[in-house]
Amino acid sequence: MSGFWQGPLPGFASALLTVAAFAVVYQLPPSRIGVAALIGGVAWGAAGILGYGPADGLGGDFAGAFLVGVLAEAAAVLTRTPALSYAVPAIIPFVPGYLAYRSMVAFLTGRFLNGLRLGLEAFLAAGALAAGLAVAATLARALRRRRAV
Repeated sequence: MSGFWQGPLPGFASALLTVAAFAVVYQLPPSRIGVAALIGGVAWGAAGILGYGPADGLGGDFAGAFLVGVLAEAAAVLTRTPALSYAVPAIIPFVPGYLAYRSMVAFLTGRFLNGLRLGLEAFLAAGALAAGLAVAATLARALRRRRAV
């Protein structure tokens, strides 16, 4: 039974529900909640299927964030809404909050080197998320400008 919960389908479902919940918290219009949830779920599931499981390394974080960015930009063009309304809730499952938490616990229990390692890992994961979103947004805008010219 434990093998089932480690596959891409449960990850897709939990990411979908997480994104939908955060979309409600961020007061997205009801018509956009499903789209944002689908973007987050697909990005999480695809990163897991490709072997770049989120939280398995910086490659998975970058790939997931890049896919969130690409899908958010595509949804923004189709619905004529800002891409951030889709990207912000959809990136939440990728945020390395647990790493930051473990880092703080390590510091508080006197394991300073472990805390530093975990803190650096969380910082780099956040940077990979930012880079993935930035690259996707830059490419999408460059393609839109090229079509307009």
